Amino acid sequence: MVEVQNFNQSYTHKVRQETIKQILFDVDAKNSSGSVVNISDLSRCTIDLTLRSDIHSNLSTTIYSGNFADLVTAMYCQSTMYTVTLTQRPDGYKIAIQFDDYPIETTENVYLEIKTNFQQSAFSSLVLAQSSVSVETIPSEIPNFHNLVPVIDTFFVGNNANRFEENIGSDVVGVIAVIDNTNDYSMTPNAKVQSCELTSYGGYNKSVSENVLLAENIQMLGIVESYVMLKNLVLYRNVNAPLDDAKLKIAYQSTTTTAHRVLVVRLVQPFA
Repeated sequence: MVEVQNFNQSYTHKVRQETIKQILFDVDAKNSSGSVVNISDLSRCTIDLTLRSDIHSNLSTTIYSGNFADLVTAMYCQSTMYTVTLTQRPDGYKIAIQFDDYPIETTENVYLEIKTNFQQSAFSSLVLAQSSVSVETIPSEIPNFHNLVPVIDTFFVGNNANRFEENIGSDVVGVIAVIDNTNDYSMTPNAKVQSCELTSYGGYNKSVSENVLLAENIQMLGIVESYVMLKNLVLYRNVNAPLDDAKLKIAYQSTTTTAHRVLVVRLVQPFA
C-alpha cells in the first residue's frame, strides 16, 4: 500500500491481504525555498492503528491511538532506532514503525485501519505547497509465528500530581514514563521521576530510585560518551518476560503537567 497525503488533513486507509512488518511515513517537510525543516513537536500529529474484521464487526484490536511522538517513544525509547527514525535527511524524514517478529497479518476479511493527520505546526516554517507525506506498508518475509501483536496503551498522569499509581494490566513487555518529548531528560523543566515501584503476579518486584533508572537507560543506549542525551525513561522492557497483573507506582520530584504520561506496551492475541 502506498498513499500520498497532505498536511492538515485526516486520512483513513484499509490494508488487506498483507503481512505488514513495517509502516513507513516518508515525510517531505519543506519551507518556501525547498529546504527540509526541523521537527517542532510530533505530538501535534495523530495516528490510529486498528485491526478490524469484516465478519465480526464488533471485534477489533487497537494497536495504538494517540500522537506520533508517543508512538515513536513507545517503540524505540533508549534505542538507536529512535535517533534513526527522527533524523533529518536531505529529502525529509523517514519515520518507520517496525513490528519486527510480530508482523500484522491481514486477510481479505481482516484489515488494518490506518488513520493519520499530519499537522503543519508539527514542523518549523513548513509550507503546504512544498510538503507531503507518503505512507507505505512493507511486507514481512515471514508470517507471525507468535500470533501476537504489540498494543500500546496510554495512561495520563494528570496536572498537579506528585504520584502515579495504577494497575497497568497483563501481558506487559514495556513501560515508559513520558516526561518531555521535546527536551532532554536532564534539561527538562517538567517534574522528573523520584522513584518507581513495579510489581506483578508471580513475585516480580522492582523498587528503584531515579539514579538506578538513569543508569539502566544509559546502558540500554550503549553510548560511551560522558554525556548521554535521554528522552523520557524506560521503566521496563523485556519481550521474553511479560508481566501479568502489573501494578505501577511512580513518585515525582515535583508536581506534574499534561505532558506526563505512562506508555504501556503489551503483546496480545488479536481479537482476544
